[in-house]
Parts: sequence; structure tokens; C-alpha cells
Amino acid sequence: MLITAHANGVCRIVKPPSYTWTQDEEEVTVRFKLAPEIQKSSISCEVSAKHLELKILNSESVLLSGDLVHAVKGDESTWLINDEHL
Repeated sequence: MLITAHANGVCRIVKPPSYTWTQDEEEVTVRFKLAPEIQKSSISCEVSAKHLELKILNSESVLLSGDLVHAVKGDESTWLINDEHL
């Protein structure tokens, strides 16, 4: 979906973010819409205390790479694909 935005009288097309993100003191939730052919085995998810990286293996596609607001326990983190969402 594309969004039309008006800035200084100029109309432009803007793509919405490809993910949603929330984090509190206990939990990080990142949600992506995946193509149906993407399998869990083709996704790399690396979580450390202050960093999260999600990428598609065997490609140049990094879905997300960034620092976390609050520290997490990376070795206790889990992820899943649910209804074509990561």
C-alpha cells in the first residue's frame, strides 16, 4: 500500500514501514508481512542483550538491524511465523 503525502504543496508517494515494532521492559515485538514462499529455515534471527538483526539467508535482504531500547535476554528469546507474519 502506498500513501500519498502532501508536503509544501507537493504530492508524493511514500511507502509505509515494512514492519511494526514495540518494546517495553519485558518484551520486544516486531511484526513483518512475509511472502508465502519464505520459510522459517530461510530466516536468520540474532538477538543479543542490546541488538536485534533479522535477515533472509542466501540474499542481501536485511529485514531489520538495530539497537534495542531496553536490554533483553538474547538466549531466552524466541521467534515464530504466524499467518505469513514473522
